Amino acid sequence: MAELPGLVVRILTERFWSRPDNLEILTTGQSGSEVFAATLNGSQSRSVVVKVNHDPKVLAGLERNLLALAHLGLPVPAVLDSDLSLEQYPFAFVVLERIPGTDLRHELVSMTRAQMNTLATQIVDVQRRVATLELGDGFGWRPLGEIGAFSSWHAIVERDLETGIRRLETLRETNLITQIVDLGRPLGLYFSSVQPTCFLDDLTTKNVMVQHGELRGLVDFDVVCYGDALYWLALTRAAVIVDVGPSGQPYLDMLEQFWGVDDFGRQVLRLYTVIHIMDFARFETDSEKLERLLRIIRIQATT
Repeated sequence: MAELPGLVVRILTERFWSRPDNLEILTTGQSGSEVFAATLNGSQSRSVVVKVNHDPKVLAGLERNLLALAHLGLPVPAVLDSDLSLEQYPFAFVVLERIPGTDLRHELVSMTRAQMNTLATQIVDVQRRVATLELGDGFGWRPLGEIGAFSSWHAIVERDLETGIRRLETLRETNLITQIVDLGRPLGLYFSSVQPTCFLDDLTTKNVMVQHGELRGLVDFDVVCYGDALYWLALTRAAVIVDVGPSGQPYLDMLEQFWGVDDFGRQVLRLYTVIHIMDFARFETDSEKLERLLRIIRIQATT
């Protein structure tokens, strides 16, 4: 809505007794939340992020997730204020502290191997801690404790694989489709054995806030995922390959090493990586970029 930035200014002024400076529209987050950043110059200057959504349940999940993750000792933003009632304002909102730094994808190319090593250790530790949370009731992307939309992990993999293959069919990539199907055929029993373990699916080259090569915090937790954490590792792999390039490979190698990926796990990673890059290709309209994604998929499917 056109008046939304003005309403965000009003909220911050009323709730913190300080008219915000430099209100910035960041992005649309997961689950359709509109995200703003601002600086409050009251008795103590601080940077904040405001997430607004017309569905209070979305932000209720965010608050619950952040509380649980903070309890695990994760460096997530603190909730400074919230109102999910829709009584005073025409939407629900949560005000969070703003974590300094930028997404990892902007920092990775300039990081040293020592910095990558430290970060990979930290991110693996984060996922190990999250995996100690109670198993989910169902699989897929949900706020902590809510019932998943899928009855098995296999169902999610099949859905995502079929969606990607439909895109390749429109491009008449028959041979590539055959290679991908062959890659996934021996893995069905593994997918069916996966437990609904909690992991942070989008902790990849984004949402990992880095400054001067050091981790400053983790953001964007409308949902978590229940299933196979190798899906997160493969999404990180796909994002680094596509957006960062060879300079980010040491970070991937370290993640796999610290996670303890064996030869079988690498086969699973290959298929998951293909699935994620096929998903990138679904939304690519530039012919040159699309062809580059297809080349990457061919490499992943055959090596």
